[in-house]
Amino acid sequence: MLFSKFRAAAGNDALPVIIGELGSFSTNQSNWDLLNKEINDYVTGDKNSRVISTKDLKHKGDNLHFNSEGQRTMGIRFAEAYLKFQLKPACIFQYNFKTNFMAAGKKILIITGDAGESFEILYASHRLREENYIPVIAAPSVKRLNLVIHDFEPGWDTYVERMGYIMSSDISFDEVNVEEYEAVLIPGGRAPEYLRNDANVIKIINEFYNNGKYVFAICHGVQILVTAGLVEKRNIACYEHVKFEVEACGGIYISPDQAVMHGKVVTGKTWQSHPEFYKIVFSCLKEPKMPA
Repeated sequence: MLFSKFRAAAGNDALPVIIGELGSFSTNQSNWDLLNKEINDYVTGDKNSRVISTKDLKHKGDNLHFNSEGQRTMGIRFAEAYLKFQLKPACIFQYNFKTNFMAAGKKILIITGDAGESFEILYASHRLREENYIPVIAAPSVKRLNLVIHDFEPGWDTYVERMGYIMSSDISFDEVNVEEYEAVLIPGGRAPEYLRNDANVIKIINEFYNNGKYVFAICHGVQILVTAGLVEKRNIACYEHVKFEVEACGGIYISPDQAVMHGKVVTGKTWQSHPEFYKIVFSCLKEPKMPA
């Protein structure tokens, strides 16, 4: 049972546990119905634990509360709930998205950062969820990312950049454990321009590849593959202005194909290639696993 370690630490097998119903605190952790269902499943059959919704409590102040180690200050809303159900003494449990929900299914790592292409990141997250995978966004740090939109305007010789949708990273690169993931996906935007200089990112990509896991990259995301040494003698689809980098490092630029698979590496040209790219991506993810 999820709460057993807290009860064991307290020396009380019947220690009441209060767990707060989740709210939508992050735009990319949007499947709250599923998360709250999982929370309710934890307390089913446990008469000494309660899920408390703060929606009906009269005080609407800051919702700060104790986590499992007793850190932070109990907020007024949780204090009211605590008194309402008269669960004393009790452990106020903070549900941890990373260690509980993300550990429960097949995960795909998405590598990006500030100036990542928001449409490519959002589309990847939604399609992966639709196919019952858990997208985990990794960035240099855990924060709200400043994503961008790249598009074309009449009269411009190159793309224009605008502020994009707001999303948050789930973990930092330092927290990535490659063994936990089915594959890695690298969207484009300007983020790959500087992420390819991050030794940790290159290490992560090579670890996926060397462990026989798929590496997916689209648009400027291919720049990270170039630095990781994964384009040499390989068919590569990418944004046309990355062609020189690919060919200079021994890769074979493929045109007019929108997406291509070469071994365990799948690449796509731009977000306009999403249909062709994700058709290959999910074909790879759903292929039968060979026994170890």
